[in-house]
Parts: sequence; C-alpha cells; structure tokens
Amino acid sequence: ARWCPLWALTEKALSVTGAVTVIDIDEHPSVAELWRIRVVPTLLLVDGGIETLRHTGPISEEQLKKLRIQTSE
Repeated sequence: ARWCPLWALTEKALSVTGAVTVIDIDEHPSVAELWRIRVVPTLLLVDGGIETLRHTGPISEEQLKKLRIQTSE
C-alpha cells in the first residue's frame, strides 16, 4: 500500500531484480485476499501460480540478491 512508509524503499529495491509486479493492496484488495496478505510490505515469489517464498517487512537490495541466488539454484 502506498501509505506504507517502506513502499518507496521496497519498490526501489525490487526494481533491480527484473520481472516484478508491484501491487497496491488498497487498490486491489482481492489480490490481498487471494494471497492472504496481512502485513505490508509483503514480497511473494510465485511460480506457476504456486507461492514459493513469502517475506514480510522491509527488504534490502542485498537480501533480494540472496533470495535470487537461493531461488535460482
């Protein structure tokens, strides 16, 4: 949600990772309900419609890079 103080930082960190969709749950509450998002920010990795990873709270570029390495192995 754009009102979250961490929105800009998270969006900036995500912009370096490649194919990412950022969704404002206030504008798309059905998506939040579908994926049971209760905390913002929440990062979901989805592969073939299946959630493969969930991270809640702020995330740094360094943490994202580590996740990328783990998920590509």
